[in-house]
Amino acid sequence: MSKIASKVDKTLGPGSVFAAMALDMSWRLAVVVLLPIIGGFKLDEHFNTAPLLTIIGFLTAMAGMALVLWQMLQTVNKLPVPSKKEKTS
Repeated sequence: MSKIASKVDKTLGPGSVFAAMALDMSWRLAVVVLLPIIGGFKLDEHFNTAPLLTIIGFLTAMAGMALVLWQMLQTVNKLPVPSKKEKTS
């Protein structure tokens, strides 16, 4: 079980769980997309091989993005389904 799925508190509402998971996924995606693309661009500048390493960085970023999304989907599937509470008026 992932870190988030194992740390979900029973008292947290679905909105709080969603917000925590969205923040977790957003920083992971930022790192996994930006680092390879910027790194490829900087290496292209250094080795004068434009745009080869930038394209390789982009393809690496897309593979990393797919991996992050797959891991998040697996984590969400392990979470308990919130029960519907009946409204009393």
